[in-house]
Amino acid sequence: MGSLATGEADLTDVQADVSSRRLRVWREGGAWWAMDLGSTNGSRLIPAGGERVCLESDVHRQVRPADELTLGAGTSFVLVEGLPG
Repeated sequence: MGSLATGEADLTDVQADVSSRRLRVWREGGAWWAMDLGSTNGSRLIPAGGERVCLESDVHRQVRPADELTLGAGTSFVLVEGLPG
């Protein structure tokens, strides 16, 4: 995820304060994970019904459907898991 992301599956619908390399989200071992990539303005995880957690570089946290990821001051994504296609 980032403002200059260019990969086929990258998310680019972000505000100007989102750095070019911001956040990595991936699936491993049947679970989804997120990790900040050393961004200047930070990335946060808000678990559904939980407290906001600042994501850190080199520390991955599990994310689940209905969790929210916030990037910078004004970009948010809510995780939705569905079937491809």
